[in-house]
Amino acid sequence: MTLKRAKSIDELYEEVRDFDYVLTCDAALATALNAKIDDYRLGGFAYTPKQIAGMLETQVLGEKAYSDLETIEAIEKETGFDFAYIHGELENIRDIMRYTENVEGYLPTRKSKTVLEAYYRLPTLHRLMQIYEPDLYRTEFSGKRCAVIGVEFFNQLDKKFIPLEHTEIDLFGKEEFSLDTVYAIGNDRQIAGSVVDLISPETADDTAIILDASGPIADAVRSALYRKKIPFKNGLDVKDLSQIRDFVEFLSLALDYETLRVADVRELFSAYQKGNRVKDKEYSFLTPKMDRYLLSRVPFDKETDPTTRRLMETMRDIRQMTFGEAMERLFEGWPQRKTSVAILVDAMHLTEERITSVLVNRISYAVNNISDLKHNEQVPEYEKRGVLLADCRNAYYVDRPFVIFIGLDSSWDVTAAGKDYVDKEALEEQNADRISILLQQGEKRIYAVKPVTDGKETMPGSAFQTIYPGKRIENFADICSEYRKGTWFTSKEREKVATGESGVAADPEPEDFSKSTYNNYADCPLKYMFGLLVPTEDNDKAIFGNVLHDFAEFYFCYPETVKERGLDYYVERLNTIYAG
Repeated sequence: MTLKRAKSIDELYEEVRDFDYVLTCDAALATALNAKIDDYRLGGFAYTPKQIAGMLETQVLGEKAYSDLETIEAIEKETGFDFAYIHGELENIRDIMRYTENVEGYLPTRKSKTVLEAYYRLPTLHRLMQIYEPDLYRTEFSGKRCAVIGVEFFNQLDKKFIPLEHTEIDLFGKEEFSLDTVYAIGNDRQIAGSVVDLISPETADDTAIILDASGPIADAVRSALYRKKIPFKNGLDVKDLSQIRDFVEFLSLALDYETLRVADVRELFSAYQKGNRVKDKEYSFLTPKMDRYLLSRVPFDKETDPTTRRLMETMRDIRQMTFGEAMERLFEGWPQRKTSVAILVDAMHLTEERITSVLVNRISYAVNNISDLKHNEQVPEYEKRGVLLADCRNAYYVDRPFVIFIGLDSSWDVTAAGKDYVDKEALEEQNADRISILLQQGEKRIYAVKPVTDGKETMPGSAFQTIYPGKRIENFADICSEYRKGTWFTSKEREKVATGESGVAADPEPEDFSKSTYNNYADCPLKYMFGLLVPTEDNDKAIFGNVLHDFAEFYFCYPETVKERGLDYYVERLNTIYAG
């Protein structure tokens, strides 16, 4: 099976190097092209339309563009609508704007149209992209030769930035490309462990992993990288800051102070124990033995644990405090932790407001849903480099020599369900082309999939049916030259008893014939025979139960061997079978 061969980053650069500037909708490709520049240039070279919009906001809008928070608050002030409702409507409006100019025609209610009208009156980046016409504005790009890469991937807003005179660059060549081996490994943790074993701290900067960034596989991969101490690139949003999460949780719990138990707050209080030292040790009066007590009824000596006392009193009096007063109490003697919280509270104009459940919910919603909230924390140096984790649903080009692809299943699908404004057939074609490009990234590639999902054979994502027209795609063997069950590692040859030796083998661990297997044979020899001739793939729950059962039997029969080798040895062995 073959697909269209995508041009490499080097090939694209050779085609566009003589132009004054390049437009692409893929930020990663723009970054890679800029890194290829080998001559002196005044200004930049490759841009996305959104990057150009950010450069021109003052010239086109007459002022700096509003942030998402400023936009929501302005619409809230004008309309009186709920904060969260406005945010949801804006997300919907912006998505419609990407596909059609007739935004109002796809808004179902008068209320949502009122939000749109208010939105159009505000200076925002999306509004700039909607009204911009490159040949009407005199900018640094005027009159320059422009190359546009992959125009078929540009949405309606992106296309506004394409000048009348430009040269289109195709992303695909005339040759063909085929996927090599696809490895069916196991569950998420087994896949994560196997792919991370291919990476070392020295090769981290050369490696990218393509996966469902919002799914459980992403958590499994991050955990495996942490365990092996391999750096990976990481962003730092407001919701990632522990001091902000702790602050919001503290306020939420405090509003129910009278019904709180020690178990509800003990871990949270420990986050505020810095500086609470007794005889040079960090100290907290609250212990696990007190978990069932009502927090408001816990008696203790104020002098032995002043920090816990202060936290309790802050919770007790929270409804009489402003957000600013609560910050002062919580971060007493700890100003560096307070700064990012204060930036958030000030930006939401809540510093002088009295704390209520409505306002706490407002902060919580903003932290979890608004992506451009500001903070002053710096991404740690070790998280600015290392393995690149890219989302399978929006990545195109990846400028790394070694790329690992995980999933290739329905988690890679992009759906237009519920979006009447989207041309579904065009979206399917576009996503198929994007995945075709993505699968060809890297000089060395590994494709890893789960053989079973929810007890059923895992199917390739729907895009592969579009990528390979005219062929029915029923399993992973249909999209690659070889479908191999198991990892790329070869198992170690097991020790065997030499002919003539007596007694039990040097390694008495049951391999192919366990006590459970014997029980099956004793129950019904015919059933046992068919079990060998027609093996079935176990789902995760069956595997988990089987390995624990087998280990328990082995421990009962050979306790000396288990003690001699230690539990860590057997945990590692079990992880090769099941990592759930």
